[in-house]
Amino acid sequence: PYWWDEADVCVPGSKWVAENDLVVTPGVFPDDYSRGHPVLLYAMAGAAFRAFGPEPATGHLVVLPFTVLALFFTYLLGAALFDRRTGFAALALMAATPLFMSMGNMLLPEMPLTTLAVAGFAFYARRQLGAAIVCGCLAVWIKETGVFAAAAITGALLFEGYRAKDYAWKRIALSTLPVWALVGFFVWQK
Repeated sequence: PYWWDEADVCVPGSKWVAENDLVVTPGVFPDDYSRGHPVLLYAMAGAAFRAFGPEPATGHLVVLPFTVLALFFTYLLGAALFDRRTGFAALALMAATPLFMSMGNMLLPEMPLTTLAVAGFAFYARRQLGAAIVCGCLAVWIKETGVFAAAAITGALLFEGYRAKDYAWKRIALSTLPVWALVGFFVWQK
């Protein structure tokens, strides 16, 4: 069954989106459901509910791919920073964490946020800044707190520039796009 916030907020909001032509426009999509948060998760779950119905299996299957991808990108991050054994150990530790296991199928923004944060870090570690920026933009459209992982990447670029005594200002400016994506949501919301 649905639990906690998913039963009180995410599921009713996603059902409303499914029943109202997938509308997530602020001012139309009720604030009682969105509570002012970005609406990408509601749009994804609403589309799934419209296609397959709002049963718990549908809601949980919306989140399950994020759970699997979080483990995959955790492995990639550990392997990129150290080696494949470290990547596997990181994956195993994350998979065995009770909080990760309990939230891994709940229709809540935390699992997509986790996935997008670790994916962004993994892409950054592999020198794929564009993909890391896309992850940051998607994260802030899931929930505002996604901005912190994106900001960490900007901070890492600044630190790299400081150490090398050569700032790549274009890359640093591009890395702030998730912040501007969040600002864009707030402007749209108002």
